Amino acid sequence: MEIFKKIHWIQNLPEDYSFVEKIYANFIYLCTNITLSYKKSSLNPCDCAKTRTLLKKGDIVLLGNRRKSSRFFIKGILTHAALCVNKRKFIHALANGVCFMSLKKLFREYDALIILRIPKRTKKRKRILSKVIKFARKHIGFPYDFKFSNRKDRFFCTNFINFSYKHAGYDTRLFSLPRDLDSFFKKFMHSRKGILHAEDFLKGKFNVIFVSHNLKIDKKKVFFNEVN
Repeated sequence: MEIFKKIHWIQNLPEDYSFVEKIYANFIYLCTNITLSYKKSSLNPCDCAKTRTLLKKGDIVLLGNRRKSSRFFIKGILTHAALCVNKRKFIHALANGVCFMSLKKLFREYDALIILRIPKRTKKRKRILSKVIKFARKHIGFPYDFKFSNRKDRFFCTNFINFSYKHAGYDTRLFSLPRDLDSFFKKFMHSRKGILHAEDFLKGKFNVIFVSHNLKIDKKKVFFNEVN
């Protein structure tokens, strides 16, 4: 089984990172981006068709990829979160920074997905969604936050989504980091339970719109659907 494709070095890192921190960031990226399998995505044609039909601007898409080594380092089945800009484009925070992603690439790169949306009866809903998208677009190119520092000039995937909604005045009922994690050591040691993970959005103020055929949700926790 081939493991490495081509080593890519991250260039878009925060300016205040030291040389050692830059090496560390690239090491983390390398460890979590190893391809374990080159099989096609397990999302089926029905998943893709329903996703295309149901997606709306401002939706949060929670994603999982069993073909990448990141699944061993990140808590839960779902390991990533992206924001829908329109039916064909998303904005998300990756190791290379905040960038766009196409729907076609989403289907190709990920194996499982869940679509979330703020409730219809939310006050000033259209205004909130407009602000969310505007905030996300404004931060295209901002670097990834490898230290999970919860700053507003660098982001990790889940806090980027959370920040976008909170900046728009929407209370997600989620915290990107526990308030008492005031050092990198504490954040690292508690990362599996402290840092906001993709699946934690199920506990926030969002409605589940769609779940791919290979997943099921029970008591706001995600499991593989063994029937499929």
